[in-house]
Amino acid sequence: MRCGVVWMVAVWSTEVFAAPSAPDVAQTESAAPVSTANELEGGIEAARYVVGPGDRFRVELWGLTDSTQELEVDAEGRLVVPRAGVVDARGRTLQEVRSSVENKLRALYPRLSIAVTLARPRTFLVHVTGAVAKPGTYPATPMTRVSALLPRAGGALPSGSLRRVEVRRRGGDKPIAADLERFTLLGKLDGDPLLLDGDTIYVPSRALTVEIDGGVRRPGRYELIAAGTLGELLELAGGLGPNASRVQPVRVASRGAGDRVAARSVAAAQADATPLNDGDVVRVPMIDEQLRSITVEGAIAGDRRRRELDEPRARAAPDPNDDRAQPRRETTVSLAFVDGEGVRDVIAKAGGLEPWADAQGAWIARRDRDGARREVPVDLAAISTGERPDVRVEPGDRLIVPSRREQILVGGAVQRPGFYPYSADLKPRDYLALAGGPTRTGDAGGARVLQDGESRRLDKVKSLKPGDVVTVPEHKFTAGEWTTIALIIGNIAVGAAAIGVAAAHP
Repeated sequence: MRCGVVWMVAVWSTEVFAAPSAPDVAQTESAAPVSTANELEGGIEAARYVVGPGDRFRVELWGLTDSTQELEVDAEGRLVVPRAGVVDARGRTLQEVRSSVENKLRALYPRLSIAVTLARPRTFLVHVTGAVAKPGTYPATPMTRVSALLPRAGGALPSGSLRRVEVRRRGGDKPIAADLERFTLLGKLDGDPLLLDGDTIYVPSRALTVEIDGGVRRPGRYELIAAGTLGELLELAGGLGPNASRVQPVRVASRGAGDRVAARSVAAAQADATPLNDGDVVRVPMIDEQLRSITVEGAIAGDRRRRELDEPRARAAPDPNDDRAQPRRETTVSLAFVDGEGVRDVIAKAGGLEPWADAQGAWIARRDRDGARREVPVDLAAISTGERPDVRVEPGDRLIVPSRREQILVGGAVQRPGFYPYSADLKPRDYLALAGGPTRTGDAGGARVLQDGESRRLDKVKSLKPGDVVTVPEHKFTAGEWTTIALIIGNIAVGAAAIGVAAAHP
């Protein structure tokens, strides 16, 4: 009985696969198609590989009998398995097709072991268009990525974008984005998608291209496509190198109207919030440059003042008395060290001070030879007037100019002199009231306001700004007033003498 069973299974196997004799099997294996390993970009993942026309499968049965046959998906996407039926393979993954075939065969041959494998991936044509050296049609497999096929078309032209490559898929609503530069530099595999039948690769022209050099790991020209910020550029350039200065600001040079080049300084902490323009050149300072430079930061005009002098204004200049027209900003400027210069020279090169600068509260951050950090106070107001000598600068110095506090100083002949919180709703005379008003000898009519380095009468100033100073002078008596005061004092003296005499002679 057992022999009969063996014979019956062998007959079924022969009917299904037309199993050849031993010599024929050897011939089949020797006639196997040539390996297409050169078309593969890595091991096949059954859960991701998409089956299509031309894929060749190897179906193996073993146990009571052995049999092997290769089956190919036809042009309509069907895999015809003799006796088991037809499996719809187009657009399904290798794992799904394998499961369907094994289930059909297992229902027919429950006592046999079954294996379904991909014997040879299919080859199809992909169109490559756009800014490439040799547009055309090139062969690919389902395991070919965009980065592998593009070199066959001669690669992208110098004007071509490697960050905005489009894979236009047949039947797809929108193209698939390929960022080959991000894939190459950062290893982001999602930027290099796999190709499928009917795909078209389109390479557009570059859009926002900037250049970076200095203290970065990969200096060069890069295209920005995401946020378009300095932070994105630094990421593509590999970040700051070991020789980059962490103290000095990054310099960004932009081309403006009339081919003018305007440079600005950006602190590294603001990189993600700093947008760049097409053609910008970014310079990341290095440590050796820091040792021969001076950094000025804080309430200084910087490049804004130079732009105001160099470029014509299309609109009226803002009112210097209007704090809303001049929003407070912190600026950083890097200057070359010149032996013998002082802080007065450095401030002039940095564009001067902003109106809200605290000239008396500036200081120099300096490192000694042993590396210890110390602060050197600098009174810029006294230096500018000659009351104090200029302070020499040293290589690597950082001159910090803080902004004035959000307060108003009321001084002079007032009841309670001191600082009072600034409020845009308060008028100049309101601050006199906060200070208790003038003293008996104070001259309220002669009160003045020190604003933007100028002294003005209080009644001529409409509004105050943080850091302004209100002063009330002592009352100055005229000659007539002194005569009146003398008569009053004389009358008081006579009255006092009379009272004394009356007290002595009751």
